[in-house]
Amino acid sequence: MSQSAEQIKTSLPNLLNEHEITDRTDRTDYSHITNEQFSEFSFKTEHDKAAALSGILTAAIRSTLRLAPMMHVSAHQIGSGKSFLCELLTLFATPEKSTPHSFPSDDDEMKKMLLAELLTAPAVIEFDNLTTDLIPHKSLCTVLTSENISGRILGQSKTAIVGTRALFLSSGNNVDPVRDMTRRTVTINLDPECETPATREFKKNPVNDVAEKRGEFISAALTIIRAWIVAGKPITAVKGKRYRCKLNTLADVKAEMAKVYRESRSEVIDPVTGTKLVWMLQAVQKAIEGSDLEKRIEILEQKK
Repeated sequence: MSQSAEQIKTSLPNLLNEHEITDRTDRTDYSHITNEQFSEFSFKTEHDKAAALSGILTAAIRSTLRLAPMMHVSAHQIGSGKSFLCELLTLFATPEKSTPHSFPSDDDEMKKMLLAELLTAPAVIEFDNLTTDLIPHKSLCTVLTSENISGRILGQSKTAIVGTRALFLSSGNNVDPVRDMTRRTVTINLDPECETPATREFKKNPVNDVAEKRGEFISAALTIIRAWIVAGKPITAVKGKRYRCKLNTLADVKAEMAKVYRESRSEVIDPVTGTKLVWMLQAVQKAIEGSDLEKRIEILEQKK
């Protein structure tokens, strides 16, 4: 949903003009969402604004989706609007306010918390004010990639199977998804670009606006999704970033190995992935050493 959201945001006017939805009253102006409600948020880039739009669209139809990524709101300073944006996203999933949770430090606590929450079939599960990166606890990864999970009910000898069709939100300062969570999370970056974001003044209150006219905004979100479907579900081609590094000499290879080691130690990359990368770098190292040896032998033979 997140990749198509940017396509929808840029092409929606044409979609609504070129395709008959049902009648003219169905052509809700998408600016109700992107312009009015996002005007008070300081998104770092247009990509972050598109990610927020994908969060709104996902929230509006989360109960109909088999799976959906977690939405993570990140900023560098307090008072940047992280919790406020999460509150806005929550309104598109349910008229009820969510109860934010602290992020569990280990997988056992995470599993207990998730099972207890999912037993109540909540519309939203939110982790607020993270103090560590979004760690890929096994149970959290499972919830985001499976329609159901099972576990023993706390204090009982019964095992329960619960559905996972909830909107998962998280937020924090200078924290991001790491390792396996990077593939399961859509990150929305906020950057007010001022020293004290909490002292800013605002003209509107998007949360109050949506709460008062929730039906209208839900209708707008559904119209966007319907327009995308009627248009043939266009998806913007996304090319993966190519990683470039010099591996011309043994010194280059050793420097890259050192970088992989540092990133594995700091958990920027998964240690298992780091091990595989080092193994490939060792193969490159042997190839360079073999090439250097051949050159030396050739020079010696020429001297004879």
